[in-house]
Order: sequence, then structure tokens, then C-alpha cells
Amino acid sequence: GRRLAYNLTDVCIKAGNFSEAEHYYENFIGLAPNDSGRFELQYKMAKKRGEPVETLIGILQEYKKEEIEDMWAYELARLYHKAGMGEACVSACDEIILWFGEGEYVEKAMELKMLYMPLSPSQQEKYNRRFKPVFAAKGACPRGNYNRTNTKAASISIYRNV
Repeated sequence: GRRLAYNLTDVCIKAGNFSEAEHYYENFIGLAPNDSGRFELQYKMAKKRGEPVETLIGILQEYKKEEIEDMWAYELARLYHKAGMGEACVSACDEIILWFGEGEYVEKAMELKMLYMPLSPSQQEKYNRRFKPVFAAKGACPRGNYNRTNTKAASISIYRNV
């Protein structure tokens, strides 16, 4: 079905076989004309072909009108940054932080926003808290039980999350 057509399109794009990718993409659209995966495939194909950043932005802006996942919203913010569209980048980062609340792409959006301006106080608080659960979950450096092993484990945990 549609998942197979999506996956075949994706594989052909990665292989650089655009005629086959377009064939499978048309099959995918025929099976699922309203599936938001069409934007992902359009974007991947345009990017692999080396289309201009403005084209890539246009695809993701259309995707955003329907629904968008945090990864693709961040990719749009990153493209705004790449195109020198600072205001649009900051706005997109603020939306990611608001809509998705937490996670890898929220942290990346905060860091991208900080290239242009400081985070709001609530955003800064959230950004500062991003590693606290790691210490609590790992039990690293509990009060009264400090030693090199716990410190090393905590450091490793932090770097895995960056």
C-alpha cells in the first residue's frame, strides 16, 4: 500500500534515481493524496537534487500549513537561518518551543534562536533544566555519596544528550 510506495520513493531518492522516485511518488499520491508524507518526499527529492533553499523553504511552509513534526519544523527554522531570514528563523524557533515543549528539536530550536537573541525568561528556565532529569535518573552524585565513578557516569550521560 501507501507505506510501501513511500518507502520505495524514499529509497530511490537516496539512491539518486529520480525517475523511479517520481514513479513511486505518483503511486504514493494516488494511494494517499492527503498524506502529509508527500511533503517529506517532495522535500527529500528537492534537497537531493540540489534545489535552492527558497524551494526547500516553500515545501516545508506548505507542510506546516497542514501539520508538521518537530524535526521538520526545526528543518524549516534551520533553512530560514541558512537563507539569512533571521526574523522568520526566530519566529519558527519560538513556535517549535511553544508547540512541542520538550525534546531534541526543542533544544536545537532554543540554541538556534540564541544565535539571534536571548531566550525569553521561561524559555531560558526550560533550557537550563534540560540536564536535571539525567542526574536524577542516573542517580549520579547523590548527596553524601560523591566519588569519581558517579561523576564520570554523570559526565558521560550529559554528553550523550548534547
